[in-house]
Amino acid sequence: MKYQVRKAAGMYWLTDIENRNLLEFKKPMAMNESGFEMWQRLVERKGEEDTAKELAQIYDIDYGDIIEDVKTFKKTLSENGINLN
Repeated sequence: MKYQVRKAAGMYWLTDIENRNLLEFKKPMAMNESGFEMWQRLVERKGEEDTAKELAQIYDIDYGDIIEDVKTFKKTLSENGINLN
């Protein structure tokens, strides 16, 4: 995998560790705790539905709300050039 997550300043930072081109430097993507939880599950190849079900249980949140958050998170990853497929 070419991404690494580090925690600093109360946030999780997703960085591309294979990016060697300084002219096209990608700044790290900041994530909060729930973003990090989504990231972990999606990297494990869990689908949107399974990720949402697990997080709904962990955080005692309605599945309908969290599935939209997972979809939005995946869209944000894609917009930042991060493809999990």
